[in-house]
Amino acid sequence: MTESQPLLFEHFDHVGLAVRDMEEAARRVERVLGLTAAVTRESQEDGIRVALVPLRTGRLALMQPMANDSELSGFLEERGEGMHHVSFRVADVVHARAEIAARGGVFPDAAPRPRVTGLSDLVSPESTGGVPVEFEETTLFTPGTSRDIGLHHVTIRTWDAGAASAAWQRLFRMPLKRRAVSEGYAMDTAWLDAGDAEVEFAQQLNDTGPVARALKLMGEGLHAVVLESDDPAAVEERARSAGARVIVDDGDPHNVLRAIHPLDFLGTLVLIAQRDAAHAGMSRTGPANQDAH
Repeated sequence: MTESQPLLFEHFDHVGLAVRDMEEAARRVERVLGLTAAVTRESQEDGIRVALVPLRTGRLALMQPMANDSELSGFLEERGEGMHHVSFRVADVVHARAEIAARGGVFPDAAPRPRVTGLSDLVSPESTGGVPVEFEETTLFTPGTSRDIGLHHVTIRTWDAGAASAAWQRLFRMPLKRRAVSEGYAMDTAWLDAGDAEVEFAQQLNDTGPVARALKLMGEGLHAVVLESDDPAAVEERARSAGARVIVDDGDPHNVLRAIHPLDFLGTLVLIAQRDAAHAGMSRTGPANQDAH
């Protein structure tokens, strides 16, 4: 990718979370993080109900199946609540599909089709290291209601950070921003540019860390949502007051990470970091010495 060539993915649109009860999930998000669902929609074609929760950057999509025989129902039956897919905005979904297909992307659908937030397409996880990747021409926008909490990045657990990030660079023209190895946390990480957010690939360098345990249990795929806040201590206090377990990793005093236990937040590991913290300190993907999974 040349410097003059624009990003294929212009913005990080949302992280899709599979939930059993959309209304209860929205209440949980509001109690724990203070974030409110701005829009709810139903898609009879996809058989889902969706609540969109805007962040300062990006948004969460809480997805509940409407039928027991849907793909989302099968996901919940097999894996329980949790991160389902990531979605990015593109200028032209048909052009993006052709470009991704030419680079080896595999698509479950024959062509792009309208979904809740716009005309979209989906790249099969077999092409992307276990992560369903949606790209769309967004037509349903939800202006941010939170001035404090924004999406910084998502973390993808992988057996090989170099190979996985290279595959995404090739498929999606996502430039590499940095690569780092942390001996202290036994992590090899690669970070790609997703416009107004990032994608991190995390490879555990030992057999005992949280990413290694998750890989053995669930294989490659979405691992964590990392949010940034101007006042992460206040977010921690709110989460604790809502009954959520919060594990604090203060190994780096310049960038304390707070992990909300996935069992207390819709099966999703959420990390809260200080806004504008040094990027080198944000590659830990969770507490080093405590299990947040």
